[in-house]
Amino acid sequence: MITTLSHHNQNEVRELASLVESVHPEGEWMVNIVRGQPRDDSAQDIDLRAYRLAHELIRERVERGRMLGHRGHVGSAWLSAKNAARRQLIMDTIEDKRTGGATRPDR
Repeated sequence: MITTLSHHNQNEVRELASLVESVHPEGEWMVNIVRGQPRDDSAQDIDLRAYRLAHELIRERVERGRMLGHRGHVGSAWLSAKNAARRQLIMDTIEDKRTGGATRPDR
């Protein structure tokens, strides 16, 4: 399942995670963040903490063995690692845009 976080649903991350797990208990949950030119410009006013929370909930679900994702596929470990790296890259990219590309102290 795929969710795109925006200003309009950023306060519902825990509820979305619970819904995804109830509908598709062992399936993968992909989380995007609004980008481009949405119909409502306020959609882009998102708190990055919401995306981080989604990332953390996904990581916890994987650790509990509840999100099987790509298991059974020859490249499953690689695909799961790629998805985790992708979420981190998205967070880093957004933070760099907000700070004008300044180097963050945690790098």
